Amino acid sequence: MNIELHEFQLKAVRKLLYELKEARREFELEGMRQALALSAPTGSGKTVIMSALIEAVLDRGHPDGEAGDFPDDQASFLWITDQPQLNTQTIDRMRSHFDRIWFGGGIEEIKESFDREQLEPRKLYFINTQKLGKNGLLVKRGDGRQHRFWDTMRNTVGDRPSSVYVVIDEAHRGMTETQKQTRKQKNEVKEAESIVQKFIKGDPGVGMPKVPIIFGVSATPKRFEDLIAGIDRRARLVRVNPKEALQSGLLKESILLRHSLTPDDNEMTLLRSAARRFLMFEKAWRAHHQRSGGPLIKPIMLVQVEDAKQGRHSATDLAEARGVISKEFGGVLAPNAFAHAFEDAKTLNVNGTDLRGLAPADIDGDADVKVVFFKTALNTGWDCPRAEVMMSFRAAKDPTPITQLVGRMVRTPLRRRVEGPERGLLNAVDLYLPKYDEKGLDEVVRSLTDEDQETHTPSKVIPVVDLSLNRRLPEAEECRALLGRLPTYRLDRRRRTSETARFMKIAGRLQVEDATEKARGALTRWLGTRLEEKRPGAPFREALKRQGQVEVGARRLAVSEMLAGPRAGSASPDSPHSDEAHEFEKVADRDLISRIDRADRELGWGLAQALVKDRESVIEAENSGADNGAYRSAMLEVLALLKSDSDLKRDLNRRAGQLIDEWKQRHTLDIEALSKGERKDLEMLISPAVELVQRVEPTPPPEMIARRRGKSAQRWDKHLYAEADGGYFTYLNGWERAVLDEEFERPEVVAWFRNQLGADQWRLAVPYYKGEDAHLMYPDLIVFRRSKAGLVADILDPHWLKDDAAAKVKGLADYAEEHAGTSLGRVEAIAVIDKHIRRLDLSEEQNRSAVRACNTSLEVRACLEGMNLTPGREAEQEPSELRQDSGDELEHESVME
Repeated sequence: MNIELHEFQLKAVRKLLYELKEARREFELEGMRQALALSAPTGSGKTVIMSALIEAVLDRGHPDGEAGDFPDDQASFLWITDQPQLNTQTIDRMRSHFDRIWFGGGIEEIKESFDREQLEPRKLYFINTQKLGKNGLLVKRGDGRQHRFWDTMRNTVGDRPSSVYVVIDEAHRGMTETQKQTRKQKNEVKEAESIVQKFIKGDPGVGMPKVPIIFGVSATPKRFEDLIAGIDRRARLVRVNPKEALQSGLLKESILLRHSLTPDDNEMTLLRSAARRFLMFEKAWRAHHQRSGGPLIKPIMLVQVEDAKQGRHSATDLAEARGVISKEFGGVLAPNAFAHAFEDAKTLNVNGTDLRGLAPADIDGDADVKVVFFKTALNTGWDCPRAEVMMSFRAAKDPTPITQLVGRMVRTPLRRRVEGPERGLLNAVDLYLPKYDEKGLDEVVRSLTDEDQETHTPSKVIPVVDLSLNRRLPEAEECRALLGRLPTYRLDRRRRTSETARFMKIAGRLQVEDATEKARGALTRWLGTRLEEKRPGAPFREALKRQGQVEVGARRLAVSEMLAGPRAGSASPDSPHSDEAHEFEKVADRDLISRIDRADRELGWGLAQALVKDRESVIEAENSGADNGAYRSAMLEVLALLKSDSDLKRDLNRRAGQLIDEWKQRHTLDIEALSKGERKDLEMLISPAVELVQRVEPTPPPEMIARRRGKSAQRWDKHLYAEADGGYFTYLNGWERAVLDEEFERPEVVAWFRNQLGADQWRLAVPYYKGEDAHLMYPDLIVFRRSKAGLVADILDPHWLKDDAAAKVKGLADYAEEHAGTSLGRVEAIAVIDKHIRRLDLSEEQNRSAVRACNTSLEVRACLEGMNLTPGREAEQEPSELRQDSGDELEHESVME
């Protein structure tokens, strides 16, 4: 492959190869036809995974170098879709993915002129169901055609039954009709299903046999399972874990949804918000490019408009929409900044201004386009990771087209998670739906989050409201600037992984020839030395004996019988035991290989198979080059090592850690030769897997932020960010309400800000430690007030009686001490005890000393009980003193690979 696969993708490739190998064997031995399904969330790289599988089968063999059934020089793949544009898109992707197959002419799209006796071996063919319809030229003889396509398939299956594979792409689409479809669409679905069923069930009427082994590629396996239901096929499902796909960084973490809050909301008002949000993406990508040295991503804004009406290109006023966007963008834009992707890609005249056409497949590669108007053409057969913001003028009749489109937008442009100050914004996709009410929005959320739905995504789906800087507050801009100067922190949290995996990933990122093979070889040699050390011991010999048992029929037989003399395959044909011995050999091999496959999954990175190959060579050398069961002996020894050596994986990790240090020194120049971004990724792998507290570079919050608006939200005034009417809606519990009411009684208070728990554009995060582990806390309220020294920000947090109170209050005390003398005012830990507000101001030294002596939440409570009561102020005790469902949380701190 020309691209590096993520570990979850490699795992899927290994599983698919294992299942394909087993499927071939079961078909050859028992005649059982097979159906393999790859189920993976949209955007997780189904095409990449299948590309790696096909390359392994046709050309390269197992990605871990495992000896076995592949490559198969007789294999052919036929890839079927129900839409021509999917063929084009998939072919283009595979051309870029494949390392060698394409250059050997190994990919061919089947045209109407196709006329072959068989599919050629070592080739991948593409076809769509429309070409095989009743009016298609491929299914007719005449006009010089000697072979119908069904003849070609019959000949291929008859000649190579276990080496021809049919792949049904997007098996969840187009094979099932729905109530929302037109009669024409339903007829097309029925015809597509009928054509696909010819491959699955066979069709004597056209002379088409059942294809022994088929694949389904889908976001969800349900419809593929329905497609083969009641058919005599063994189903084998390989499912990609959605969480692993999300953690890989291939998918954006969040999908932010907006809709009209009231029936009177103007569509163009939301369009203006969408345009302002888009400008934030442009600014953030420029900042990320300058900071990281990575590629500059040019985001795209999508505007979905209504169908044509009364001679107009769309019922949506395109001229007005273009004008609104241009005004927000700051005036006249380059002519190519706007484009449309309607069914007819010709240039349109919109109120005297040209609007160029752009085919969906060309959008991502167009360097000039910023805004694309479309109707429905982008819902399928299209990918554009640059699409960051989308606005839809279409009515809320069916959420499926919207959710299909979102699935095309969740891919990350860099194929990895963005880190740094811009991470909250750039790891999300924004969707505006002005014609959706709360019920319609709930349908969209359900469609995106229900794992049984084809549009399911592992990204977090969050209905939000856009809030702008509250210009009704005279000090709004000054407060915003002060907020940006408050010190805030983040954690570089790296997932703890084995040293073996870390070493192999480091090798994969080094641009050194055969680095992965050399790394695997270093670990395999260590394993071989370990095996030699263990061979003389009794535990090893006992494990060898236990592993050398396989079940044939109802009998338990010893593999060692096969190792002592001539191979069963060389027995005389006249021997009465030759058939039994031959059957035993097949069963023994299949059993042992299956167990080695499981061992490979346990060790990872193809190490078990590599060790088998090494041991086979050693055993053959010991036997003066004679085979005499060397492969079986090698498999038995490897299995015995794994069973008898309980410390093997621990010590292998230790050796991998040593190799990391050695390679770091050996490849210093190779590391320095990498680009800035590549070097940073590699150095993060080389560094120990620890959590690092980092101060975020001071950045003023944007003029617009996105927040949740909970169903039980209450209106509050004086918030730094507000909706159009100046109100801010959130849920506050009893403690929070009492504290805020008390603050509003101070004449010097000019504004407040509700901190959020996650990392959107800006949030105040304070580090604290539990033992040696670093964590972040998010103080709840930030209040701005005028003092003699000028505008100051007070940090107020009314949640201090829980188990982690001691650790958190010490972290807040450290923060107050470290940043004293700035525009930071009071830093208060607050609790309500016996209905009275107790405040502990950590900006004062004596209070910091008091809390640093606390080791339990009871001791923190005692400190708070010693504070003076607030005169005349009472608060109701809440069932939980912790921050409740605030309606403000957008996302939690993510875990970086």
